[in-house]
Amino acid sequence: MVVLSQWVDSPDGSCCKVIGTIKPVPEIHGIGAGFGIRKEDTDLKDLLNKGIADIRANGTYKQIQDKYFNFDVYGD
Repeated sequence: MVVLSQWVDSPDGSCCKVIGTIKPVPEIHGIGAGFGIRKEDTDLKDLLNKGIADIRANGTYKQIQDKYFNFDVYGD
């Protein structure tokens, strides 16, 4: 979606528009984006999960997302 939306916003893609997205199928698309940490770093994992939850709850995530993308990156 990122590449497609950038193309649609370009002069070459001005003929087109995105009218919707498909619902991801985990068996085909995977479970989503992520990053790796060591299994034993549970405190770090908890901090990262809390940080993500906090910025989503207080609107910071949406503010950052809207600055760079014209669609819901998180996929809710």
